[in-house]
Amino acid sequence: MSAHVGRWMFLCLAGMLSLSLGNSLRAQSAPSGADSAALIPFDQRQARVEQGATVSLSMTLDPSSAGGDVLDIAVTDPGVVITLVTPAQAAITASTAANYGITWSNLSIAPDSLPFPTPLNKFGNHTVIALPAGFSPGTYQISADAAAAAGSSIVSTSYFSSSAVVAALSASSKTLAVGDQVVLGGLILDADTPIAGANASVSVMPEINIGSQASISGYTLISSAAVDSARIADTYTATLTNNGPQAGLITARLNTFSFPIGVDVSESALAFASVGANTAVQSIQSFTITHGNSTPLDPNSLQWQVSAPGAVTQIALTDSGPYDTQSGDGVYSGAFTPTTPGRYVALLTTTGNSNSGVPFSRTAVSTFTVTAPLASFSSIQSVWQTDPASGLVEQLAVTATVSVQTAGNYEFSISLKASNGSSLLQKVPANLGIGGQTLIIAFPANKLYELGVDGSYQLQTAQLWFNDPFDRALADSRDQVGPTPAVQLTSFDRGPIYLTGQNAASGVTNAGTGSFDSLQISMGVFTSGGYCRWEGNLEDVAGNLIDGFSKYDTLPAGTGLIQFHFDGQKIAQAGINGPLVVDRVTVSCPGAGGLGEQSFQTQAFQTQTFSSAQFSNYSNGPVTFAPAAASVVIGSSTDVQITHIGPLSASDITLTVSGAPSGVAAQLDFADLCANCVVKMTLTASSAVVPGLYPITIQASGASFNQTFTYALTVTQNPSP
Repeated sequence: MSAHVGRWMFLCLAGMLSLSLGNSLRAQSAPSGADSAALIPFDQRQARVEQGATVSLSMTLDPSSAGGDVLDIAVTDPGVVITLVTPAQAAITASTAANYGITWSNLSIAPDSLPFPTPLNKFGNHTVIALPAGFSPGTYQISADAAAAAGSSIVSTSYFSSSAVVAALSASSKTLAVGDQVVLGGLILDADTPIAGANASVSVMPEINIGSQASISGYTLISSAAVDSARIADTYTATLTNNGPQAGLITARLNTFSFPIGVDVSESALAFASVGANTAVQSIQSFTITHGNSTPLDPNSLQWQVSAPGAVTQIALTDSGPYDTQSGDGVYSGAFTPTTPGRYVALLTTTGNSNSGVPFSRTAVSTFTVTAPLASFSSIQSVWQTDPASGLVEQLAVTATVSVQTAGNYEFSISLKASNGSSLLQKVPANLGIGGQTLIIAFPANKLYELGVDGSYQLQTAQLWFNDPFDRALADSRDQVGPTPAVQLTSFDRGPIYLTGQNAASGVTNAGTGSFDSLQISMGVFTSGGYCRWEGNLEDVAGNLIDGFSKYDTLPAGTGLIQFHFDGQKIAQAGINGPLVVDRVTVSCPGAGGLGEQSFQTQAFQTQTFSSAQFSNYSNGPVTFAPAAASVVIGSSTDVQITHIGPLSASDITLTVSGAPSGVAAQLDFADLCANCVVKMTLTASSAVVPGLYPITIQASGASFNQTFTYALTVTQNPSP
């Protein structure tokens, strides 16, 4: 294979695979910070076929007895005709595939519904060949005939085997500096069993930035279509102009920060075939910009980084050695030391025999980024800063001095951990010039108070990130920075509004029912005073919402008390037996000059243990009637007291009366019954009523209950004088 075609293979693979290896590599061969890759039964070959010529690619196929193997042959010219030649020299084409039980499909674009990835999954013309059971392992030939092609074409063959032989490649670091060593580890398994004695090597290739000679110079609109009533999708191809010497197989990567929020671009990388000196070429695939009807995006505002493949370095991997001391474990490793910055693609190629003796061939890919010297920490120190007037601690200032070799946009982050395990993380962005620079992160006192314990605190995981428009690289890091100076919780300035931590919870019974009708939470608060609002949620310890509460009232300046009343019926229906949590507590009060001041705290208070059975579920309704029966003389009246007990969760109770006989008037002084209120019903018997016993129905309807009460009314004749 020529170096030119070999480099195309790297670009295809890099665009195809986004691998994640996890625990595939053994601990001794996957150092901390290693990337990870998926174990897959995959192999690939590429070649270039010139117009009028034929090229043949050899593939080692190892189908299982069940079959199901898939070949995907992608070409950049639809005039290229594909033939599959078996080890027995049977030449199978699209017209004869059915004779062999083969499913043969020709696709102009690989659809998203394909059950496997393809190297050119957004462009190209694909011949997809699905093999049935019964095909023998061995060497197959993929013949690409360009007699009818309009020009030269790339031929990329991907093989997805049905066998259990899988391979993956991992790099020990995704980001490293020039001169640092990266360990490349391949894992080769037959199902879960390591394969020993395989041949394994890695080809490493950098992508060289050629932005000084080549750039995206224009766009061609292919189509524009409505996605829905609010969005439009515009599809373009891009034109690349080369103002320098001939370059081959160019990639343009998109700066994804160069377009506004709400706009999506389907492709973050475009591929271009070879481009001659001082000429232009169109991208092989298209890309789509999806935007709002009223927010079109000019493609000329997009920013691209243009690169071409560099020289390939071959690295032999060994089954055991300095990076993998155990032999026969399926891990093959080697090392590479980059000398130039940029994005690198590493391709694993491995051949051998499965544990059952069937020959196989597999490829896998990994990528890593090599940076020029960026910046490094010189020192990190912390100091408590206090308010001169009050003497209270306002914040912890963490100062990092850094030595910057590459100017640009950076982000400094560091975490702080208390002795009880609670932690805080702070970040600060900065544009840094070359030389010694200072970065400061502040941890505010009110957040530090929420840690709940005195200091000193441990500063750890300090990181300095370089935010390149096309990439993000870790410039330097410190796992353990050291302790802060000692501090007491009582010395923190907690701001104009805060919870004091003086909390209490108690069940409330309003009418001697023996069950709690509500849960009352009292919380100490420090405010600037005035007409304030507070709200909060009642949850179980898993964070499931039970009830919410909010209230406006006047609070004194300084220390005060706020109360929450949560519905006992909801607590009973939640069925929680254990402590309850008051969460997402917000206290808002008017501040100086009328400006609002606010305190917000999660997990503000955890109560003692309660049983759901302690709370009233209103099984007989939250309404009582007294008396239950009465007698009335014609020409007179009697009263019934209708009383609600406990809080209402949603709305008032509606009262209706029915069943009164002709001549008896039922009059409610209110049609609605509010929380902990009493309504009087007056029954008046006129001379038109016939004496007797009458059942009168009173119905009380609310959001979470419906109670009916039958009142026995006896009407008697007025005694004769």
